[in-house]
Amino acid sequence: IDNPQRDIYLAGAMKSPIFGFTVEDILLINQFGDKASSLYDKLYLAALEDNDLGKRCAQFNDTLCHMRDMSSSVPIDKFLKYLFSTDAFVASGLVCDKSGNDGGNLRQLYEYARTFEAGTFKGLYSFIEFINNIIDSDKTLPIGAQDADDESVSLMTIHKSKGLEFPVCFISNTAAALTKSEKNRPFCFEYGIGIAMHLSDRTGFAVYESPLFNILSLYKQLLQAEEEMRVLYVAMTRAKEQLYITAQDSRSLLTTLVDSAKLLADLDDRYFVLTASSYLDWILSGILSSENDCAELDLIDSDNVKASQIDTQESSTNEQAMDEALYLSLKEKFAFEYAGTALRRVPAKLSVSRLSPTVLDDDDGSKDVFVPTKPATVPDFFLGSSSRASSAERGTATHLFLQFCDFEYAAKHGAEQTLAMLIEKKFLPSTAAELVYTEDIDKLLSSELIKKILSAKRIIREQRFNMLVPTRELTTDKELIAILGERKTAVQGVIDLIIIEEDGSIGLYDYKTDRLTREELTDDTLAKKKLSDAHSLQLSYYARAVKYLFGKEADRVAVYSTAAAKLYDIETCELCLSHDVL
Repeated sequence: IDNPQRDIYLAGAMKSPIFGFTVEDILLINQFGDKASSLYDKLYLAALEDNDLGKRCAQFNDTLCHMRDMSSSVPIDKFLKYLFSTDAFVASGLVCDKSGNDGGNLRQLYEYARTFEAGTFKGLYSFIEFINNIIDSDKTLPIGAQDADDESVSLMTIHKSKGLEFPVCFISNTAAALTKSEKNRPFCFEYGIGIAMHLSDRTGFAVYESPLFNILSLYKQLLQAEEEMRVLYVAMTRAKEQLYITAQDSRSLLTTLVDSAKLLADLDDRYFVLTASSYLDWILSGILSSENDCAELDLIDSDNVKASQIDTQESSTNEQAMDEALYLSLKEKFAFEYAGTALRRVPAKLSVSRLSPTVLDDDDGSKDVFVPTKPATVPDFFLGSSSRASSAERGTATHLFLQFCDFEYAAKHGAEQTLAMLIEKKFLPSTAAELVYTEDIDKLLSSELIKKILSAKRIIREQRFNMLVPTRELTTDKELIAILGERKTAVQGVIDLIIIEEDGSIGLYDYKTDRLTREELTDDTLAKKKLSDAHSLQLSYYARAVKYLFGKEADRVAVYSTAAAKLYDIETCELCLSHDVL
């Protein structure tokens, strides 16, 4: 399965009870092809023959190909389990040893595979090398617990126990402190956030921690705690019947241990849970949580060697009188709420395409420094997967074509030749050839818009701008409006096309690849209404930007629909804007 070009192993598999080829069959197969060909190549030629041997060769080759495909896509232990359970393998009798019992050697090979998968290397080839090294070094590996004697005990790390199950399990030393070494390192790095390190003072004899270093080290500690929690989950799910958890806690009083765990359970906060000091804290807090109505603990004080039962619902262990003044002080501090919480919904900058009177009501724009931001995605047409291209990706490709094309060249040579030229000169990727709506571009080249472009005194493409918008115009929440006051939000946008005519008049045009229905394509009123409803606000901001960029109003504001190959004039709406435009 790993390499069928090795003749001896292939012949051995063919001659095995699984496939039942005879020596005579292999001699006949060996007559196909030339002398330099491998047995597998000759087998492939023999499988083309229309006779009994050819059919058996074809069946063998199909089975081998299936196994080869499967071996490259599943872990080696699962692959062996599947291989041993196939009809041909079971019928061969190889799964039984000489005494008629379930084959111990094959089961041991399966256990070796499970041990191998727990390591760093993967794959069938690496597993074969792994087995060969064991054979060459005359060593053996400890087999699984089910192969051991009934009276034996297996001692292993939690990581080694992954995937295994036992009737009874002991998890020991759960009070050991969790590793928290990030603060002791000279620098911290986290992908997506950055790198930070200790800073030296002027003398060079002292160092201090920067705020970024503290943030990163805390974040790394939380990630490490999450990993420790996953390890504990693995440990606690290995037992089939009984699970024993042991710990020797350094805290002298059992009541202190219980109170600490109960406090952790009552807080029920991700930060406090992840800052627990040991597995034991997590385990006890789970037992002592308010959701566990019937939990009881039998605790043994090793110093006094006596047992005491503690009811988790009505613990009477802490009889110390409460300090009323301290309680009120702490309650006041923990009840504090940041006055600017509502402002977390207000972004520092918005794209014009996102603007609406309720944009701040749609979602919470706040960001968590510990939550990685969504990585920027590259359109599929840049990655070569045009077969799955969506309408949005095809629209993006068409828009890029309009951004870079030479309209005079396109008017003479057509969309197809212009697209080929843009691809050749690396303005567009080669996969864009299948994505650009060339039929729509050809329609544009005979439209009203191309005439305006070719006769224009000046054309400006992809004009970028920024402006300040009163933030209160972006929400309908009256409480938020009152808090915002005169606060402003930066808005950025890109105008597709500005045409300045010979007489100085200015036209503002925006390409839209929106799909239109058959009724809208035949009725300009319906098409104009759809495009106006969708893009009026955006074009209004564009028009205001044109006014401040050129010192005069745009004489025409229109959308060019690539689907209809027409210009549709858009009525702009009133805007309440600052005069600051960049």
